[in-house]
Amino acid sequence: MIAMRRSVALPRRSIGLGTARRPALAAVLGIEILALIACAPDRGSGPRPKHVLAITVDGLATEAMSCYTAARETTSLATDPVELADGRAMAIDDLAATGVVFARSKAPAGPLRARVACFLSGVASKDEADARDSAPWPAAFARAGFETAAFVTRASEPDAAALESLAGGAFATFEHGDDDADTLARARRWLEQDFGDGRRACVWIHLADPARGGAPAELTRRLASFLESAFDYETSALESTELWSRTLLVFAGLGAADSDRTALLFRHPDTIPGARVLEVETHLRDVGPTLLECFALGPASRTAGRSLAAELGGRAAPQAREAKLR
Repeated sequence: MIAMRRSVALPRRSIGLGTARRPALAAVLGIEILALIACAPDRGSGPRPKHVLAITVDGLATEAMSCYTAARETTSLATDPVELADGRAMAIDDLAATGVVFARSKAPAGPLRARVACFLSGVASKDEADARDSAPWPAAFARAGFETAAFVTRASEPDAAALESLAGGAFATFEHGDDDADTLARARRWLEQDFGDGRRACVWIHLADPARGGAPAELTRRLASFLESAFDYETSALESTELWSRTLLVFAGLGAADSDRTALLFRHPDTIPGARVLEVETHLRDVGPTLLECFALGPASRTAGRSLAAELGGRAAPQAREAKLR
């Protein structure tokens, strides 16, 4: 993989999901990117992913994201068209433009611990006891031999304790960061460890409500900087030449206490044909069953969710309307 570079002089990009903001990919990404993508190898039929990186953000509303319905550019950065075509552009909008975005995804409204329980265990109940009794999907990755680690920005002390109670047992490493910068730094240090050849990794990063650490634009800058440095072939210890291409990324907004709408996108160009917006109704509890099927780890147990692997692979049922951005 080529080392990450970022241009600061080029126009910003967005795929746009608003009813009045569904331009063709040529208008959204630029004619020059169409030409680059057309010359790239076919995507969607390559090797299975080897690693999984799940990133969740508390309280990130779809209305605040320019890859959804925000009128302003909030989750984009200046992007080199070559980097975008090569899959090396790391702003949230860039990840959306090279992945699959679910436009009608929901999460349970309520406290953070209920939404995290839904994400990790697929439980429909807000009862924490139900979540603890259900097997979180990262535990299946641990049993399959994956190195597992979680890095969570500390919110309130009660929330921090509840999150560790819900998820701590599923991860060999579980660390709290004082803020998003600290959380990402901890994740970066973990990825720099030398665990030996052939290891597989399952990593969950949970970041705070963007309102606590700045606007979504600041979140985007921090996240892009982390991804560029963590997946830089010159510094990463995780089979550096293929790390990013072999990593399945899932990004979820986790909804908010007063809203059940959430951002949800998956990205792995070798097995998930990208630049698509799927209008099928989905839920945060579908993440676990989807990842387990994508990694051939068997069906999820005691979950109210369903796998979205068919939709991601382009095998969606006829009623799952698909808006292709190309």
